[in-house]
Amino acid sequence: MADCNVASRLGEIDVPTLILVGRHDLFCPPSQAERMHRGIRGSETVVFERSGHYPFVEEAEAFRDTVRDWLGRHEAHQR
Repeated sequence: MADCNVASRLGEIDVPTLILVGRHDLFCPPSQAERMHRGIRGSETVVFERSGHYPFVEEAEAFRDTVRDWLGRHEAHQR
């Protein structure tokens, strides 16, 4: 995976995109989430302040609430 770099193709993403990252993630740190956010037009980024690579476990309730809220807002736009 270290040789796989598709950053130049991020601009091709043309759907609502939610980028989730843990503040203490060593594998995909917030700086990389910010890079994705800059490359994907209209994307949203949420940083989970008490998480590493697994915010869906480390901050499960906040993670679920964030995803549900985001999906709810985007579902309303699809109708």
